[in-house]
Amino acid sequence: MKIQVIFTSSFPIGNAGTNRTHYICKGLVESGASVELLITNPTETFTDMRNLKSKGVYEKVAFRYINDRLKRDKNKAIRKIVDIWCHIMTILQVFRNQDRFDYFIVIGTSVDFRAFLPFSKLFNGAKILLEINEYPFVTRESNIITKIKRFFLLKGIFPLYDGFIVISTPLNNLVNRYKSRKAFSLIMPILGDCSEIRVSCRSPLKDPYIIHTGSVVESKDGIIGILKAFKISIDRLKQPIKLVITGDVKGSTDYKMIADFILRNQLSDFVIFTGFLASEELERYLMNGSLAIINKSNNRQNRFCFPTKLADYIKYEVPLIVTSVGESITYLKDGLSAYIIEPEDIDSLASKIIYVIENPKQSKAMAKYGKSLVEKEFNYFYQGQRLFNFLKALINE
Repeated sequence: MKIQVIFTSSFPIGNAGTNRTHYICKGLVESGASVELLITNPTETFTDMRNLKSKGVYEKVAFRYINDRLKRDKNKAIRKIVDIWCHIMTILQVFRNQDRFDYFIVIGTSVDFRAFLPFSKLFNGAKILLEINEYPFVTRESNIITKIKRFFLLKGIFPLYDGFIVISTPLNNLVNRYKSRKAFSLIMPILGDCSEIRVSCRSPLKDPYIIHTGSVVESKDGIIGILKAFKISIDRLKQPIKLVITGDVKGSTDYKMIADFILRNQLSDFVIFTGFLASEELERYLMNGSLAIINKSNNRQNRFCFPTKLADYIKYEVPLIVTSVGESITYLKDGLSAYIIEPEDIDSLASKIIYVIENPKQSKAMAKYGKSLVEKEFNYFYQGQRLFNFLKALINE
């Protein structure tokens, strides 16, 4: 079985979407499929070159950039032209299917070149699938243009796909409303790998700390709520604690609001922004973290999503506080694998922070129990086998 996965972001180093795509490909490869990951446009900037090869093999996954070009041009107009040309090249190679792929798996939704790909099955004999990990256009401004795009995608494009891979039950319900009767859908939750854990290493800080990885967008991550609860906890605890935030915080649209809150509440000595960390250093922070908080508010984006960073927190046995929003609570049990609170409840969040810091043994025991989720339900190989067997059965029908 030959599969080409089509992806629009950087590889092998990238964001949460990069990691999920890698695990999907790796799970299929280790299950017996022949997989090629195709990146559809240049992804690297001159100021941030994290990927240095336009093709190769990374952890068993063969990948290539469609025009062998990694760097994005400094000129905005030229960047746009190059992207359009690369997308045209992608459409043509899918329609021709000269390498005779049995399946094309398209990662992510948008009304762009991906809207043309489902028509390729009329010419090339392959099946084309769409992977969805968030509600379509949920991060865009809710205006008439966004609504028209979403309507066109759901009503016009979804029925053309042969199948869907979705990250959550609400997204699966959405797909089932709009897909064709013959199309299938399969839920693949967040993915991780316990076998990658290295030996224990020394903590980067002398004080206990809360670790936050990923984005810091208020509507998605509730970062101001975390800071408010953190401030209350500092005032009540008898021991010092820190809040460590990794990644490109300054690139967040909410950075000014976050910085102003920290300044007003005199938290500068307690909040640490690390920036992007090398994988080994990030691992060190995760392995020694006292607590992680997934503070999802009750909005459409969070109800349909499944935070991918949860797999890393569980994998490294970081005690968890999560809100009762989204797919997470389908798998987590309050007091057994995580502490679950209601959204927007700052006092409850602060109380749980204090409890975790003051009761490290109980909290670590809970985290160890939760690790079984990554060993099975969130294990990339287990989910890769599910997908492989499902696709193989479709070919043999």
